[in-house]
Amino acid sequence: MISDKLRSNVFLGIGFLVGSINLLYSELFYICLVLALLINLKGNWNDFWKDIRSEWKYVLLPLGGVVFLCIHYLLSLLLVVSHKTSWSQIESLVFYFFTFALYLVSVKNVLTSNLLKNFMLSVCLGVLVLNIVKFFYLVGCQFFVSPIIILKTLYAERFGMNMGFWGGYFYLEPQACYLAISALLSVFLLLTFNRKQDCKWRLVVYSIILLCLLFFLSLTVTKGAIIAFVLGFLTLGICSWKMLSWYRKWLLIGFTCLGIGVGIFSLSGVFSARYNDFKSELLKITQGDVSLGGGTTSFRLMLWKENFKHIDEFGMWGLGVYKKTCTEEWYKNTPGANNAHNSFIEYWVSGGILGLCFIFYYFLAPIFRMRKQNSWSALVVAIIVTLFVANNSCVLIILVDSAPFVILLLELCFLYAVKFSEFEKSSLTKLQIDNER
Repeated sequence: MISDKLRSNVFLGIGFLVGSINLLYSELFYICLVLALLINLKGNWNDFWKDIRSEWKYVLLPLGGVVFLCIHYLLSLLLVVSHKTSWSQIESLVFYFFTFALYLVSVKNVLTSNLLKNFMLSVCLGVLVLNIVKFFYLVGCQFFVSPIIILKTLYAERFGMNMGFWGGYFYLEPQACYLAISALLSVFLLLTFNRKQDCKWRLVVYSIILLCLLFFLSLTVTKGAIIAFVLGFLTLGICSWKMLSWYRKWLLIGFTCLGIGVGIFSLSGVFSARYNDFKSELLKITQGDVSLGGGTTSFRLMLWKENFKHIDEFGMWGLGVYKKTCTEEWYKNTPGANNAHNSFIEYWVSGGILGLCFIFYYFLAPIFRMRKQNSWSALVVAIIVTLFVANNSCVLIILVDSAPFVILLLELCFLYAVKFSEFEKSSLTKLQIDNER
């Protein structure tokens, strides 16, 4: 008989792996996920089926997506012969939605508030370890010899950009998204630290993790992920403000002011250059010029504009097996473009209105559940805001490197939104009461 302790440790291991090896070896991570699911099924089969019956609509939704894709593709092959057919990554990713839902339901009877907190810590540690390894892979021991020069080089090269690494491949946008979300989780862990219940070393660990993650995030110089983190951070602060003690409120304000100060006075000149490019792009856009000028904002806007020129082709039913061929034709005058750099547009182009509703549902479902149960979680709302912003500038739920990470968080927020809420109320409210005493 498999013990609950083993299943809990496996759950923490999945958190570490999704933050680390998943970015480089997504197939290996998927195998580990399936093995973890089998361990849970063997550990408590009866409870698993009881929990599945209570969440069957959410669990089976991805299979409904598969059926729709099969019917859609079959009709496309029968009725349309003007384009070459090809499969996209969305088809395989639908099974990630299904597998993650099964796995998260299988841990329901062992999941406690403390385990949930440790899971968030495991995710942060996984992201941190992977970025530390990449950092020293790029700079080696030279960092200790001439750190200022090395840091300027890293900022100029944006942390190595997209690069091959240990047989895998690092994509900058997914890496930045991982850093933004894990930094947000670290902020939450700091806010909920309780000196009477937690070991003192945890406060030091949380602080070091947060500072390191923000440092690595700044190295990427990625506007989408940085803006996503800032908005998620503000959402977390605003939603949890009433529950925070005055000490933590001032701590939050101080951290915000410190971050702004460091950002203005201490960070690399690369940020200034990127900011000036961004202002120049915005000026062109306001003047009606959305041509490709080398900047990432105008580049994305041009791609979105190109997609919407063809909305009559995909708007209702999507392109299905013809998506890749059609979009290659749309982007032929845009060097280096192979997707819309927007997850929602990608699902819309592939599956039409139903495809767009499918992906939007995963962002809205946690909100619907919290409203229905009148049990709100500041962290869940902040995570959704962060992911939503990040997915509007990158195809994070298309790339296999980042999709498992995003899917896991969205499904965790839905299935355990109440658990998050209970944890926040018990932690933050107790902190406030202790402070008042």
